[in-house]
Amino acid sequence: MPDTKARRALFNRIDVNGNGRLSLAEIDKAVVEGLIGRALGAPDFNHKPALMRAYKAADTNSDSFIERTEFAKLLWFITYFNNLWGKFSQIDRTMTVGSALRSLPTAALSSD
Repeated sequence: MPDTKARRALFNRIDVNGNGRLSLAEIDKAVVEGLIGRALGAPDFNHKPALMRAYKAADTNSDSFIERTEFAKLLWFITYFNNLWGKFSQIDRTMTVGSALRSLPTAALSSD
């Protein structure tokens, strides 16, 4: 996670229109261009479902923008949801339906 000074500089670079708030479009552009990935030391965070989850989770005041005070949360959630994306992608590639069903607890399949 970048320190406060680096986060401030990254926020300002992403905030293309300079309004002090980040739209989903500005964040998406920064992800596609690799700005956020480089800042977090990760090569590829360009997974739209993970980005959308991170955006919604970080927007704590529900105004559809990421404020400066929410930016650190956004970076944390981007990392978190992209890590989950990677884990689920790995499961999707390696796990068969049969092995997935066998891994579920029996109680979860009960109709009682």
